[in-house]
Amino acid sequence: MREADFMRRCMKRATDAGGRLFRNNVGNGWVGRMSRNRDGSITISDPRPLHAGLAVGSGDLIGWMPVEITPEMVGQTVAIFTSVEVKGARGRASQGQIVWADVVSRAGGISGIAKTDTDLDNILCKHADHLPDVDSKKE
Repeated sequence: MREADFMRRCMKRATDAGGRLFRNNVGNGWVGRMSRNRDGSITISDPRPLHAGLAVGSGDLIGWMPVEITPEMVGQTVAIFTSVEVKGARGRASQGQIVWADVVSRAGGISGIAKTDTDLDNILCKHADHLPDVDSKKE
């Protein structure tokens, strides 16, 4: 399965469990006044750098998962920050991505690196025991 297809499955799976994950593209580019040239190229006047995404190493998918608070907090449900780095079967996380996932987890968030549906369920199930069975959702 292509990484992009798996990423969409991850997003749907989080939604099925009551959470929400969004695509987080991290990168750099340039913005300014754009002029299209006759040869098809583009010229940017008054350029300035644009840094997109949450942070270097942040997960491909970020969002939240709902968690019910303990009875002494009157059964409120809160959203827990969630970050999932999606990799293809042969993909490897960078050191920055590993550090990001660790920092999020240590701060009380839900975070991890997913290559399979099982990896994703293990990440999301750290706080949510109500995920639908993977086999019942085969596509």
